[in-house]
Amino acid sequence: MKIIVFFGHHKVGSTALQDFFSKNFQSLLDKKILYPMVDFQGLSLMLAKCATLRPESDDVRLPINAREAHNALAFKMIEEHRNSPVPPFHTHLPHTSQMFHAIRCQINAINPDHVVLISEVMANFGTITSSFFQRLKKEFPRAEFQFIATIRRVDEYLMSWHSQRLRFGHKLAPLDQGGLETYFDGIHFNYQRMIKPWIDAFPEANFVIRNHADVMMNGGSIEDFKVQSGLIYPDNMKPPSIANPSYHRATFELARRANKDLPPESAVKARNFLELITPALELPKSSQIELIGEKARLEMYDRFAPIHDFLGTTIRSGPFFSDFEKVRECQPIHYSEATEVILPQLGKHLPILRDEVARNFFQKNLTQ
Repeated sequence: MKIIVFFGHHKVGSTALQDFFSKNFQSLLDKKILYPMVDFQGLSLMLAKCATLRPESDDVRLPINAREAHNALAFKMIEEHRNSPVPPFHTHLPHTSQMFHAIRCQINAINPDHVVLISEVMANFGTITSSFFQRLKKEFPRAEFQFIATIRRVDEYLMSWHSQRLRFGHKLAPLDQGGLETYFDGIHFNYQRMIKPWIDAFPEANFVIRNHADVMMNGGSIEDFKVQSGLIYPDNMKPPSIANPSYHRATFELARRANKDLPPESAVKARNFLELITPALELPKSSQIELIGEKARLEMYDRFAPIHDFLGTTIRSGPFFSDFEKVRECQPIHYSEATEVILPQLGKHLPILRDEVARNFFQKNLTQ
């Protein structure tokens, strides 16, 4: 039996990949591919699918514990190791001993040729403890492992991850005003800290580390995973119904201010409002908006160069990112200019924003 682990990174299509595999759970079993569940909710839903009580054509979004089962497992492993709580969107999770027992029971009952685990949260494992890797070996002692990950050029990635943190409601500094420095020591900047511990822990395993640009040229995360995994998939699989898009960069600064200045519930309403009206606004292309700035880009380039060297020697022969020099290049429109473009267009849309605190926040920004 082979276990294929997709361990990251964030913001590279893992949400679509998880939705795709969970939605096609039953069809995948026909090809002896198991996307295992880890809790009672997920197991109950998949039992209903297999009993045709919940048809696979059903496009209702599966609960997150079923859809992102292996993120739930990873979060629970982290919680049990260092007492950091599982995020509140994963609820009623059993102990990890029960989660692994559930996976083994599914393996014993189904006898799959391949088991697929997909968790961008596992990208954090190497910076926490090597015992996580030993746990995987212990739980599946006779399995052959293959590991797949996708990484983005660091400037593009950090802007996307910054957007994700804004979506989470985090209170952040702008990337060009101290926000960038907060990432330098962690996996969101130092890909070596993310990848090398896995390679060290599984020296005999096959590692496939992909450039996100190549993944997109190959049709996206699902199509690329099909190729890299080498699995034979059933026909007529259902496409994913969800993804995890980034905010338009013109909205970043207003979302950042909302997180900083508003109570959490009003900040959520403000962010949702911005995302809702974005398609109706006349904005420059998101990719043309600069969030980092020349000075910070030069520092980022210098700091990332040794990490890029690691990727170019350990992962592939030659530069991993062929366009790495673009890290030093600014986009033509500074985010402050983009904010000035968006502000005058907000007024006519404010009546749909029911939260008075959030509405007053935008009106205040309009008059400044």
